[in-house]
Parts: sequence; C-alpha cells; structure tokens
Amino acid sequence: MPDYAYKGRNEDGRSVDGVITAISEDAAIKQVLALGITINTLKERVDQQINPATVRKKKSKTRKKVKGEDLHLFTTELATLLDSGVSLVRSLEIVSTQIRSEKLAHAVKSLSTDIKSGSTLKDAMAKHPKVFPAVWEHIIDAGEMSGKLPFVLAELGRSLAMIEGIRKKVVSALIYPGVLICVAIGAILLFMTKIIPVFATLFEQFDKELPAITQAVIGLSEFLQKGFIYYSLGSVCIFLLLRSYFATERGKDWLHRTVLKLPVVGSLLKDAIIARISVNLAILIRSGVNFVQALDVTAKTSGNRVFENALQKIMEEVKSGVMLSEAMMNQPLFSVMMTQMLTVGEEIGKIDEMLSKIGEYYESRVNVFADRLGTLIEPAIMVIVGTIVGILVIAMFLPMFTMSDIL
Repeated sequence: MPDYAYKGRNEDGRSVDGVITAISEDAAIKQVLALGITINTLKERVDQQINPATVRKKKSKTRKKVKGEDLHLFTTELATLLDSGVSLVRSLEIVSTQIRSEKLAHAVKSLSTDIKSGSTLKDAMAKHPKVFPAVWEHIIDAGEMSGKLPFVLAELGRSLAMIEGIRKKVVSALIYPGVLICVAIGAILLFMTKIIPVFATLFEQFDKELPAITQAVIGLSEFLQKGFIYYSLGSVCIFLLLRSYFATERGKDWLHRTVLKLPVVGSLLKDAIIARISVNLAILIRSGVNFVQALDVTAKTSGNRVFENALQKIMEEVKSGVMLSEAMMNQPLFSVMMTQMLTVGEEIGKIDEMLSKIGEYYESRVNVFADRLGTLIEPAIMVIVGTIVGILVIAMFLPMFTMSDIL
C-alpha cells in the first residue's frame, strides 16, 4: 500500500505532520481526520525511505523527560484509532509519527515491535519505566483482559489532561513568588555591595561616630564584599549536603512532611495530591482493578511519603474487610467531605464516579487557590522588601541628618 505524507493542525491548533499508509487517498484522509487533525496538504510519497515526521534532533530530545501533554496525545490518538477498528500494531505505528517527543516516539515504535513478537501492551510498556507511568501497568492490563482497551486509553487520556493541568497550575503558582523573591534578593545584594560602599567612603570623611544602625549596615556590606567567595562556597556546600540528605529515606520523609505543613503552599500541594490520588483510584477501579491493588498502586505513585503511608494503612484496613470510606476516616489527611462522598458512592455502587467527582472538586480548589496565591504572596513580599530597603535607606541618610543638625 502507498504512503501518504500530510501536514495539518491538531485539536490544540499545533502544526503536525506525518505519514499514513492506506489503500487509497480517500482512506488516508479518513485515517488522518480520525486523529482529530485538520488537513492542510496530503500527497502520496514517492520516496519511501525518509519519514519527515521522524527527523528530529535525536541526541538532545532523547534525554528529555517525556511531558504529560505528549502522553495525553499518545493515549488519546491511540484510543481513537483503536475505536475506529485499526489494529493495535498499526495504531502504534501511526501514533509514533505524530509524537514530537523523540524519547516517546522511540518507545512507541518499540511497543509495536514487541507486540508483533507476541507481547502484550502491558508487558511491552513495562520495558520503558522512564516513559510510561507505573500506574499504567495495571490499567492497561485490565483493559486488555476485559477487551475494553480503547475505553481505558480514553479514560487515561482524560485523567492525564486533568493531572497535567493541575501540575502546571501548581508550578506556575509557585514560580511567580519564587521569581519575585529572587529579584528582591538580587536588588538588596546590589544595594549592599554597590551603593552602600559609596556612602561608607563618604562617611569616612566625617569625624563623628556613626549611628549603630549605620555601622551595622556598613559592616554587613563589607562582609558581603570581602567574604563573597566564602559565602558562595558555603552556600554550595549546604546545598549539596541538603541534596544528599533529601536523597535518603529519612530525608525524603522529613521533606515530604515539611512541605505539607508550609503555610499556604502546603494546602495547595495537599489539594493537588488528593486530586491526583482520586483520579488514579477512579480510573483503576473503573478499569476493573480490585480496591486493594488499586490502593497499592495509587500509594506508590502518590508522589508524597505522607500520603503513601496513609494509603498503605487504608489498604491494610480494606484487606481486613473495612469499607474504603471508613478506612479513610481514620486518616486525618482526607477531609470529612471526601469520606462522606465516598460513603454515598459505596451505597449507590458508583464509587468510581464519586472518586472522579472528588478529583474534579479538588482540581477546582487547586485552580482557585493557585490564582489567589499570587495576589496573597505578592503584597507580603513587597512589604518585606520595602521594609528592608527602608531600613537600609534610613541607615545611610541618618548620619547626614545628624551632621546637618550639628552644623
């Protein structure tokens, strides 16, 4: 069958290109449209050796971590093709031409090769633990066993979109205050090392004792200038020591406990983790994974040791016959509202739907909280920086006022 090279735009409006193998041009057009791509051009290829969609800067891109949006695109397009009746192997071959991430594209091609050799999709994915999330193993396995792989992949795509949206919201909410703090520290250091020394030289001409606050500021300025190298080396050493400590089990436990206790930021992170846990639990249960296994997988992929330990305790209680909602009530990390919603879900036999609603609720909380975080932190940072700068200015001009009074 001939190959058809196409160019167009996907549902996100991004330019895409690739190659489709079909019995005719009409069949090729139908396959491309099934991927949700608006076609700009589609031509039969004469040269069968070069695939323009796979021409990448391979060395740089294969080292990059696979983005959530690329995984979302992969699951969504694969689900669409499978639901349209395209075979799994052919679907993987087609999807591999759509992916911008070279690392993911290589993994998808490997999946196709392994499946041709008789492997299952789950086992093929297990060979790429750095590409496909650990939680996928049980979801894909359940989808293959039940014959509902397209449905499971579509659910994965939706959950990935939600989780990726939450992650971006949290990151953007934390980056802005971080940038403000860095700029503020830079401005203060510039003031201390460049402007205050000019005043210090001027004050040397005064035959009077300087106010205590002025002496303290000048002393700090001199320390920053003379001891800058030692200060920098000390900071690097502290950073490396902390990094080594946080790489240990004890360090990770302390860090994960501490971040959840941080004012404002801790609440934001807690809501984001609960949203991810709820979404993962929902899709695992909906895919046919039993509660105990679903809790075990969700615990290991929660991303926080505190929540992991809590979920492991819940899992042990569920093993002994306790209802999920009742087991969660014994863990203070989970709100009363969440446990009550789970109770209702258990009573009506729709716990997966209730978990999805809980995930959506906490997603909305994260969005609102993240939007407010900037407006809450920015004024606080400005007040702190303004106070510090005000003290520095007063310290520099106070001797001048004193001298003018004497004169």
